[in-house]
Amino acid sequence: MIQMNTILKVADNSGAKTVFCFKFPNKLKHNATFFNEKAKVSIRSLRKRGSLKIKKGDIYTALVLRQKINLRRFNGSFIKFSNNSVILFDPKKDNTPLGTRIFGIVNKELRLKKYLKIISLASCLI
Repeated sequence: MIQMNTILKVADNSGAKTVFCFKFPNKLKHNATFFNEKAKVSIRSLRKRGSLKIKKGDIYTALVLRQKINLRRFNGSFIKFSNNSVILFDPKKDNTPLGTRIFGIVNKELRLKKYLKIISLASCLI
């Protein structure tokens, strides 16, 4: 579970290194988000060789890819990742990722939410 004011790692090559989570759209009761849900983030720090179109303090929509909390699958098994990470979306296009590569493992529950572009960019699917 990722709460407000959480600092997250970026798992794509968009140019951002860490982001600051400050808002969850469509959440009325809980101030937290889980796997494969969107959040509004602000860029906290940049990579050394990142793109020039991303600046510190810019606001983007991000999708939560990995969390340290357990994810229960339909077959009864659990998955737990080592870090909390997100990918950034293009502000002009809704479900188009900003980067062209995704670093690390991506869970296959993204296929149920119709994020097929993200699955095709990922190097490993678990």
